[in-house]
Amino acid sequence: RMGKAARKNIVKGLRKTDRKAVKKLSKGQRKLVQGALKGGAGGSWVTKLVRDASGPKGPSREEQMRLKQARNSSGPAQTAAFFLTKNPDAKTLLVGEGNFSFARSLIELLGEGRGSNVTATAFDTRKEMKSKYEDAAANVAQVKASGAQVLYGIDGTRLEVHSELSKPYDLIVFNFPHVGLGIKDQELNVAANQELVAKFLESGSLLCSDKGLICVTTKKGDPYDSWRVPLLGMRVSTLRLKNTVAFDPASFPGYAHRRTAGAHGEDEGGSDNDIMSHGAHTFIFTPEEVQKSKKDSGDSIKKKKGKLLFTAGKRGGFNPKGGSSKGAKK
Repeated sequence: RMGKAARKNIVKGLRKTDRKAVKKLSKGQRKLVQGALKGGAGGSWVTKLVRDASGPKGPSREEQMRLKQARNSSGPAQTAAFFLTKNPDAKTLLVGEGNFSFARSLIELLGEGRGSNVTATAFDTRKEMKSKYEDAAANVAQVKASGAQVLYGIDGTRLEVHSELSKPYDLIVFNFPHVGLGIKDQELNVAANQELVAKFLESGSLLCSDKGLICVTTKKGDPYDSWRVPLLGMRVSTLRLKNTVAFDPASFPGYAHRRTAGAHGEDEGGSDNDIMSHGAHTFIFTPEEVQKSKKDSGDSIKKKKGKLLFTAGKRGGFNPKGGSSKGAKK
């Protein structure tokens, strides 16, 4: 049972109506909250966790209908490669590149002269990238030669603060995001990665064009299915899930999807066969259509209400790192 001191720490910052719900937290959820508090998470993050823990489980009926509709809309020809290349002239932003092999492959698939439409970014600094990936320099050289822009030190959870990024973008892609902190506790690991993905989707929605796409690719199976990426996106008020399609790394020649050095520099190893043994899928989100209010003359516009699954008042100590090509993943 939760002690008075632990309960007092969790209750701090909660609204009065939420305080009784603290008693309903499971042992695992209490550990999650306590770990988050130690990492510096704000009261709003804790409030949301308490509400989710004490409220109804799983997606709402409306969310279930939208998930089913998105799944049924996927056809055999609609793979990740199909969506990412069907509009070669799309202004594209790649987030979380590692050795830039995905950026290089995508630009080659788009065709000659289309590289200038692409901005490829990495969370690592240039120096960190070169120390981690021996093939990165060659990939970056090819990417730049195509006319694409390469940027380092870009936080995928705070894209809107980077003045180097020229919005809006028609396509925003984050492949295999992962905090890369080596968290052993499964619940803490899931929560940290949910926060990473949720913040990316919220931030990406601010840079996405009206008819643009935001794509997040993850492995299939646990713990990745526990991230519930479709719900994370659907709970961003300005996004809806458009589709879920298969991601086949073989469709991107030269792309090297591998585990890499974590936050503390340890080598996590792994090969394409190891990581892709269960397959992967890409979740495709698009801006929610705005609806005109019946009470207004037509000039006023309102959007469907939505919410993030997790919203941190502070960074909470989580490292916003991931990668589309040898990024920090598991």
